[in-house]
Amino acid sequence: GSHVVLGDRLLTVNSLADSVFSGEFGAEGETGGLLKTGAASFTLAGQNNYTGDTTVSAGKLSLSGESNIEKSGNVRLNRDAALDISATTNGAMVNNLTGDEGSHVVLGDRLLTVNSLADSVFSGEISGNGSLIKKGQGDMTLDGINSYQGITRIDQGNLRINSDQSLGGGNKNNSDLIMNGGGLKIFGSFASDRDVYFNADGEISVDKDMSSSWNKIHTGDYKFTKSGEGELIVRNGGDASEISLMNGALTLINLNMNSEKQDALLNVNNGVLNIIGGDVSAKNDLIHITGDSTINLENVSIKSSGNGMRLSDNVQSTLSLRNQYTDMPILVEGKNSILNINAGDNTTLASNMHKSDESTINLNLMNNSSNWVISQRTDVDNVRNSG
Repeated sequence: GSHVVLGDRLLTVNSLADSVFSGEFGAEGETGGLLKTGAASFTLAGQNNYTGDTTVSAGKLSLSGESNIEKSGNVRLNRDAALDISATTNGAMVNNLTGDEGSHVVLGDRLLTVNSLADSVFSGEISGNGSLIKKGQGDMTLDGINSYQGITRIDQGNLRINSDQSLGGGNKNNSDLIMNGGGLKIFGSFASDRDVYFNADGEISVDKDMSSSWNKIHTGDYKFTKSGEGELIVRNGGDASEISLMNGALTLINLNMNSEKQDALLNVNNGVLNIIGGDVSAKNDLIHITGDSTINLENVSIKSSGNGMRLSDNVQSTLSLRNQYTDMPILVEGKNSILNINAGDNTTLASNMHKSDESTINLNLMNNSSNWVISQRTDVDNVRNSG
């Protein structure tokens, strides 16, 4: 077959008409690169071994059959330039994909794997019926409007998005987000109809002053961590077995949570946790609080074989109840910790409450529909009847 020998040089292909190269482009270990110019299409249909950069300055670079550019160190698309993998046999992998606004990646029904060896930003459009996989430890930012219809899977590193359209235009039946070992960083406010599935422990971060809501989450046996100072909302339930709130706000609506683990079902380091509806049960502690926080419970079915709520040292926390019956045990075991309980509308508090000598529990019965039921010894320092 034919060969292009690059060595450590850059080859510029000026496509004045559509063309196909079916030979070997760059021998094994060659560090040269490819610059594609010209408005026409240039197709690589053979083996490509070069490790230098691939830049599409104009027109379209297409891959066909088994051809791939996975050894190319970086792939860059300029404005109005395109990378087309729709004619590949098994999709394609590219390293460090970057693209200007107005650039395009055409998937067809193929799978694009982006290996982020360093942080990168893609501001163009990814289109087609295919799917996207994010690998590599670097952060990849999608800040364009994408229309691809398939799933998005994060295997490594972080995928950064600022809108639901960053993840394509598919309906929620075939365009779910899959957390497969990587993290999602959200730097915009938006609502999504997608479900989020966890195939491994995963973290979702929401930036300060941002709010992002999703349809459902499904964590299986894996741990879901919420971080960032913004708010994350799960609107329509799902299932979870271990959740950690590092900071910011997390709202869970009609989520069924069940844990057989030794660790607590809900670990709250800092922030605001809102649980509305749903069934919550744990073999051991239900909520373990290790930092200043607020817990709001409304119409939640709670079962816990351990402590319903446990506070560690030097924690100031507020538990607010509304339309809620709770008999979960409450333990303030840490030193210099304060738990303020606000029993609101249509609430019955029947919990056994115990604390260390160095900590404080304050109870506020907020109106005439707030009830406190004492069935055995309980530790409360101050009781206020505001109703």
